[in-house]
Amino acid sequence: LYVVGMDAHSRKLAISIWEWSDPWRPILYKQIPCFEINALEKTYVRHVPLDSITLVEASTNSFYLKAELECLGYRAEVVRADALRGKERKRKICDSKDAENLALAYIHGDIKEFVWSPSEECEECRDLIFAYRDCEKDLLRTSNRIWSICNRKGLNLGIVGGTTKPEEIRRKVQASQIDGAIQMRLEMLIDDYENAMNRRIKLKQIIAEYTFTNDTVIELMQLPGINFLTAFATIAAVGNVERFSTPSKLVAISSSFSRRL
Repeated sequence: LYVVGMDAHSRKLAISIWEWSDPWRPILYKQIPCFEINALEKTYVRHVPLDSITLVEASTNSFYLKAELECLGYRAEVVRADALRGKERKRKICDSKDAENLALAYIHGDIKEFVWSPSEECEECRDLIFAYRDCEKDLLRTSNRIWSICNRKGLNLGIVGGTTKPEEIRRKVQASQIDGAIQMRLEMLIDDYENAMNRRIKLKQIIAEYTFTNDTVIELMQLPGINFLTAFATIAAVGNVERFSTPSKLVAISSSFSRRL
C-alpha cells in the first residue's frame, strides 16, 4: 500500500513515503529529509508502515540497506542508478526530492526491473577480486614511479612492475650513485612496492584455496584460456547464472564486470 523512495549516502538517508492505492493520484504520507544511517531501524519502526516497499538507488551501501530492511520485516529493492534519468536532481548531501522522484517513478511504472542482490558469498568473492585488482594497480603505479626517478638520475633500472623482485630493485639502487633525499624516497617506494607484492601473493593464495574447493570454478577452468583467477572473477561477476533470462544478458554483465577489473 505504501511506496518509500530512499536517497542514500554513506552516512545520511532521506525517505519519501507515498500511499498509492490510486497509482495516478498518490498521496504523500510522510517525508523525512535527513537522518543518520545508524538510525535506520528506529526511523522505520516509528514512521514506515510494514505494508510498504522501499526503492533504493544502486550505490555503495544499497545492498547493505536492503539486507537491513529485510531483517526488520520490510520489503526493499535496489533499482538501477539511472532510474532517475531525465529528472531534475539537486546537489545536496541528502535530498528528499530524489527520494520522492524515486517513489513516484515506481508508482507510475517507470521502473521495470530491480537490481539483483548478490549473496554474502558472492560479495566476498567480489571484495577479493577487487582487492587483487587494486594490488596490481599499486604495483604498476609504484614501479613506474621508481623507474621515473631512477631514469631521471641516469640509472637504467629495467623494472617490470609486478615481476621484478623488490630485492633486485633495492640492490641496484644501493649500488648506484643515488644518495640523499632521493635515495630515501626510493627506499620508501621500494617498501611500498614490496608490501603490494606481498598482499598480492596472499590474495592469490586465498583465491586459489577457494577456487579448488568450488566445483563450478573447477568446471570453468576446463575451458581453454581460463585460469583460476579468470574463473574466480567470472563467479564473482555472475553469481547465480539462473538469474539471466537470455545468454546475451549474461555476456553483457560479464563484459561490464571485466572492464571494471
